[in-house]
Amino acid sequence: MFLRGSPSEFLNSHRFGEDRLSLYDAVIPQSSLNILQLAIMNGQVELAKYLLFEHKIFSNTRQTRNLDPRIIILNHDNEDDESFTLRLAVQAGSIEIFKLLWDYYPQLFTERHLLDVTRYALFMRRFEFLVPILASPTSTPVFLSSPIAQRIEFVDLFDEGTLEFVEDKSTIIQILGQEPYTKLDKQVSDDRLLSIYNYIRLNEVDHLREMVNAGNIQGVAHLLFDFFEDDEEVLHLADDRKVTLSFLNPILFAIRCKSFDCLTYLVQTFGVRQSMRSHTLTTRVVTRDLTFKNLMFPLILKAKDNDILSFLLKQEGFFFTSYDFNSFVVQALFERWH
Repeated sequence: MFLRGSPSEFLNSHRFGEDRLSLYDAVIPQSSLNILQLAIMNGQVELAKYLLFEHKIFSNTRQTRNLDPRIIILNHDNEDDESFTLRLAVQAGSIEIFKLLWDYYPQLFTERHLLDVTRYALFMRRFEFLVPILASPTSTPVFLSSPIAQRIEFVDLFDEGTLEFVEDKSTIIQILGQEPYTKLDKQVSDDRLLSIYNYIRLNEVDHLREMVNAGNIQGVAHLLFDFFEDDEEVLHLADDRKVTLSFLNPILFAIRCKSFDCLTYLVQTFGVRQSMRSHTLTTRVVTRDLTFKNLMFPLILKAKDNDILSFLLKQEGFFFTSYDFNSFVVQALFERWH
């Protein structure tokens, strides 16, 4: 996977602006593309299948294993642009390759990827991608784990003006009229959330499982404990801002409480990727500022629980950037956690 394209060849594509709404033209050197991205760019379906499902690499235990699927959201040219590989499939017009990426690896994706790839399909007028996106088994858990504002934002992409020239307009309207796309509120009462909070705090996994099943809860990343009058501080940031309890979903709260049994159940049931809460934040160790791209890593560092760290590292959806890795190592070494 260290193979790259030619430094003298370039790809005309697009990047999202800082608002994640607008797109601008971008000239990308092929030398920054990995072999999977090159295969997608050239519409090489069989090569993409081989790389994703058949290609073997040596692990650090000298045993062979499949390629780490997190390469799909790894982008060397712009590390923050996690949807670039998906958008390459849309740009190339290959629904088959897109479905290989999107349908087989639901544990990798969040509402950001869902919004990005749908916006890009509309921008490129690749309307044939809309039904495969909406009908995909991956889109259901991603949508149900999304904050309510992002669910509404996604559904609003399919307004009457947008669908006017779409051939599959009636099919799209039919799909949007069904679950999960009709679920545009939290669906979980504060009383039930309080019970979930207490079960996690006490690591009572059997009661937590019963509560989740009884409430038919299908996603937890969007559930926040934001109903307490006294909002407890969880992290103090370098700029003196605070991360409080109201920012935490059940999985993040389980890390904070070191509730390993509850964490294991929640991650195995709902996955970890959507709950990592992607935010750029900076903590401080003595005089050094450390940048993280999600909320989960600073919480892991604060908990300093080896069992939790070992468990999360084995999850395919546990994705971290170079910022996360470097800051994690610096802080762990400084605090002598090893």
